[in-house]
Amino acid sequence: MWCRVPGMAGEMRFVLLTRWTERAKGLLGTGGDAEAVALVPCASVHTFGMRYALDIAFLSKDGRVLRSERKVPPGKVMGALGAHYALERPSSGEAWLSSGSLVDITEMPCGV
Repeated sequence: MWCRVPGMAGEMRFVLLTRWTERAKGLLGTGGDAEAVALVPCASVHTFGMRYALDIAFLSKDGRVLRSERKVPPGKVMGALGAHYALERPSSGEAWLSSGSLVDITEMPCGV
């Protein structure tokens, strides 16, 4: 799966996780070189058990970024009221989503 963000060069690619067990695990047990994931549906996440910091964004069903955080350390819980998607990746210096921006989610598979 991929998404486009106006004002950002290129596309951001995410592995789509839709099963409860996949979403519960997220990036747990991976390394800092793991692929980014999109958890759907998802309004909150935790970083318990993680070995590295994450960049996390919560999006509404229409693709509006409701909350965006960078360098979230292990041992945290966070969410966003009205979120339908949670995007996670190992924290990096690369461009990331900003609260209030709109993500083009029209190409997401299965109409999620």
